[in-house]
Amino acid sequence: MSIHFNPPVSSDVHLTYTSQDGDHTMSNKEALSHWIKAGDIENFRSFFEGSPSLAELDTLREGFTVLHEAAKQKDPEFVAVVLQHLPDLVNAQDLWDTQTTPLMIAAANGNADTVRVLLEAEARPEAQDRQGWSALFWAVSRNAIDAIKVLLGYERSSEIAHPAPKAAQPEVIRSMLSCCDGNSRTALALAIQNQHWECAEVLLEAGANVGLHGSELQSAAEQAAEQGKMDLLSSIIAQAGPDLDGSSVLIFARFRDDEAAGLEKYRRTLDMLLASGADFGAPDRADSKSLLSAIKIRDFEVAKILIDAGIGLNGPPARGGGSGPERKKTPFEVVLQEGRMEIAARLANRAGFDVPPEYQRDMYRAYVEAASSGDVELFETLAIAGARMRQAHPNEVNPWPFPLSNGSEALDHATFSRMLAIYKAHGGDVDSVART
Repeated sequence: MSIHFNPPVSSDVHLTYTSQDGDHTMSNKEALSHWIKAGDIENFRSFFEGSPSLAELDTLREGFTVLHEAAKQKDPEFVAVVLQHLPDLVNAQDLWDTQTTPLMIAAANGNADTVRVLLEAEARPEAQDRQGWSALFWAVSRNAIDAIKVLLGYERSSEIAHPAPKAAQPEVIRSMLSCCDGNSRTALALAIQNQHWECAEVLLEAGANVGLHGSELQSAAEQAAEQGKMDLLSSIIAQAGPDLDGSSVLIFARFRDDEAAGLEKYRRTLDMLLASGADFGAPDRADSKSLLSAIKIRDFEVAKILIDAGIGLNGPPARGGGSGPERKKTPFEVVLQEGRMEIAARLANRAGFDVPPEYQRDMYRAYVEAASSGDVELFETLAIAGARMRQAHPNEVNPWPFPLSNGSEALDHATFSRMLAIYKAHGGDVDSVART
């Protein structure tokens, strides 16, 4: 389809287009809409330079002004041309009573440079539409990072050299960040719910408050923990404090990729939860404590972290009066039955649990393996557990002999000496050492 001026462009209507079935009349509105959609800035600019009557251009179609339509275009020159001739449209609302402004249109389409041009022309970024959404909400809903940054005064356009928008003043930014939509959500709350994490981080850096409550806050903490978004998680935990179910957050905080880095993030999450006074008493969604859940999926490194922090040591509450088939097993019972003596010993030492004497053989076997591998920390944990077993069951648990022979094991002298000192410190049989 070709479009040409006939007669001159200064007339109110009378543009024509030619198609296979002949020439057809096109109104100014239709022509402008076509040029915007086609990205034809040359014809668009020529139309306005021809000094046409502009009265009818308040609306093009669907209740939008020509500036609303121009704001859909990535090329900011369309908006710049309209503003040069119709500057009063900068904050115009659509005629369908949705109260949509051109700035909202540009933000929703992620047109960062167009957003900047509108802000420089005194567009009001804090204006809200009928559902309570400002341009910032629209940009967040579409995950439009560049548009968000321009709205918050973060960065200059990469394509057009303009000064910082006058609208990006601290009080205006605070207003945008703190206002709520018709569902009582802030822009940050919307970003979190949509899992637009980069948006959330930008908003937090700009000073946004989380703006969530109750189950929404809990869900946001779980999502942030699962994604490893530590700055966001820190802000959520600080806001929620003791209202947060720490056990549930920890379930989601388990690492997925690199184990060492994941464990460090897990420890940081636990430290933040403990510092905030988060609740670890409520069962999580799987109706088990975070420790029991870690043990069941054999996530023993996480289990060690939780035991050392004293989290979930006793497991979920008993049902049916605490006995019978309805009673859930405690983490201690589970690790004993699975033969994880290194975890059982850690639990027994931390929580004061009694290791039944029938597990003496398994406990000693783990003790010997720790000695042979040179794992001093585990060796000491098992030595303490063994000493407690002998104290609780003196007639059933025999003294453990020292598991190493001097010079016969592939251990350096310092490690051997440390283990020997641990053995003696926890009631080891000195005579058995002398015989090695």
